Amino acid sequence: MNDIVLSEFDFNDISFSRPDHISKKITLFNVKYKSKKFIIQTPKLITHAPLFNTNNCSGSMKFSIYNSTFCPISKKFLKNIESIDKFIKSKASYFWEKCNRSKNNRKFVPSIYTKPNINPSFYCNIQMYRYQPTISIFDHNKNPQPFNYLIPYSKAYSLIMLESVWVKSGKIGLNWTVLQMKVYLPIYKINECLIRDEEDIENDIINANNLHNDIINANDNNPNHIIIKDHPKYKRFFDMKRFGIPEIVIITKMKNENLNSDYLSQPNYKIIINTTQIITSSPNFLGQISNKSCILRKTEPVINKDKDKDKDTEHPYKASLEEILMIKSKLKKRLL
Repeated sequence: MNDIVLSEFDFNDISFSRPDHISKKITLFNVKYKSKKFIIQTPKLITHAPLFNTNNCSGSMKFSIYNSTFCPISKKFLKNIESIDKFIKSKASYFWEKCNRSKNNRKFVPSIYTKPNINPSFYCNIQMYRYQPTISIFDHNKNPQPFNYLIPYSKAYSLIMLESVWVKSGKIGLNWTVLQMKVYLPIYKINECLIRDEEDIENDIINANNLHNDIINANDNNPNHIIIKDHPKYKRFFDMKRFGIPEIVIITKMKNENLNSDYLSQPNYKIIINTTQIITSSPNFLGQISNKSCILRKTEPVINKDKDKDKDTEHPYKASLEEILMIKSKLKKRLL
């Protein structure tokens, strides 16, 4: 980057080009500082609506120094502009001679306009390209913005360039041009609706209830447990708590649905996803088997001998009286 923003400058390093007669009445002398552009930064100033001529070939913008009476930075900036004016005014004879103009009735037009009880102000030219203003506009976060981002009475830091000294008829003055602006808008606008009402809370609860209740298949990389606040059965109650619904109301609703309301104060407990039991620290025998860390031994079935004896002697079936008489009659016939 060849351009330099000057914080301090020496008038002896300012040079002027040969006169450029752009019309019969107007002559320009381009300004250089050590063979580069003369660019300085303004303090935070109030901007006004830009002005354009009828065919949009040129434009200008007014800046107001709203705190020059008490802000040291603004005071210094105002003093620098006035000192530059004073320097150019001291060189007026040189410019008149180069323009072959009479030195009589000449008048210097200061850069700063001052009136009693009104903030000092000055005008900067706006560069135009294809009938469009050409200024680098940035928001307060230094994000590039279009020219229409700028609105009247914004505050802005700006880079301005002392482009040339102009001579017109019996007057002489300076051409300042605005190059960049970092803008602080006088209003703050949110384009997205962030307001939440009862309907939004109800919709969030409904969406929580509609969560798909998939059961995670247990394997080494995907255990079948989650923390309680993410469990499909409990998540909506934690959402209700987050939305500001009274805790007593949430607890009552949980009890009505036969859910453990103690979990409401323990959102990070781990829970089996398809049950409502907290995972304990008991040994995971199935996991040991799958990892081959559990040794299985052969065992003999336990036989209850007393129970077997009871099976041989007990008579669980009881015959009726008719069946007993029938059997008795059959036995008599056989004996006969």
